[in-house]
Amino acid sequence: MSISVIKVANTNTDSRSPIIQLLWRYGPLIIWMAAIFFVSSQPSLPSAPEPLLDKIWKKLGHIGAYAFLMWLTLRVINPQMHLSARHSVIAFAILLAYASSDEFHQSFVDGRTATWMDVLFFDLLGGCAGWVAYQRFKLGKLQPQQAWLYWLLFIGCLALLLMLNLPYPGQVEQNPARLLSDMWFVWGFNYFGLLLMPMAVLLIEDARQRQMRGWVYVVPYFVVGVLALSVYLARRKTPTPLGPSKSLVIPRWLWAALGPVTLALSVWLLPQGSWRALTETMNHNVGLWFMWLDIVLNQILTVPLVQSDMARHGIQVRWPWLLCIALTGPIGLGIYMAQRPKLLTIAK
Repeated sequence: MSISVIKVANTNTDSRSPIIQLLWRYGPLIIWMAAIFFVSSQPSLPSAPEPLLDKIWKKLGHIGAYAFLMWLTLRVINPQMHLSARHSVIAFAILLAYASSDEFHQSFVDGRTATWMDVLFFDLLGGCAGWVAYQRFKLGKLQPQQAWLYWLLFIGCLALLLMLNLPYPGQVEQNPARLLSDMWFVWGFNYFGLLLMPMAVLLIEDARQRQMRGWVYVVPYFVVGVLALSVYLARRKTPTPLGPSKSLVIPRWLWAALGPVTLALSVWLLPQGSWRALTETMNHNVGLWFMWLDIVLNQILTVPLVQSDMARHGIQVRWPWLLCIALTGPIGLGIYMAQRPKLLTIAK
């Protein structure tokens, strides 16, 4: 027994010198911060031939750079391989502080511009991706700490919505009448409405199992979308086991019809729109940007609701199926709702 104890003690001892340990722990983070600073100091960067592709490529670069920065930050402040809520808050504070300072630094570089959108959306989105990846691949699990992340999503979306609608000097005069003449907006509005129906049912069923008042969230959900959904996901409680009872009476054909209806609307409306008309409409209605972001975030937040629904119905969770639902919105969600088992654990 004593021999085995000695072996364990030797295994856990780090034979490297203190200086090497410090360099190994802090070096990669410092080097990556310096690399971001160096890139931000360049007057111009390689660009794609198409302006739209160039913008997408550069925003993806923001997301990737700050996802890796979050990974390295968590690696520094989390040496014991246990990620607490305090560690996460500190990591996001460091990431946002560095992103803000780097954006401020870009304002002094000729040929570069500084924008709050890069910090509050793309850099923060990359940080969230790095936070999730670190837990999943470094710690081997996703710890149940997502509540504060949903609160952060709510605060970020609310701030973005307010900022997009502020009257900035030199801004193009807003013209809400353009919305009704733009087919891309009409399609997005109807698409969002089709997505809300199954999402609202999932929210009600999930809330009932957790002994929460679903209508408190569903009613504002139809008005403010992701703002209400993120609050619900942040506040939802541990599921309560309930006995078999009468399920919500919703015909399967209604869910099955979501796919064909969505496709029919797309085929009818989208060819009538144009990229130029969409650009002009969004310039005259900057708040319209939030609608498109709301659609994307709602489809992403479908995943935890569908995962909980699968557990209630005894369905084995398959991530490719969840990914398909998140990407196709009302089409994939309608197919799932139409073929899921009838038995629910919802009380009358």
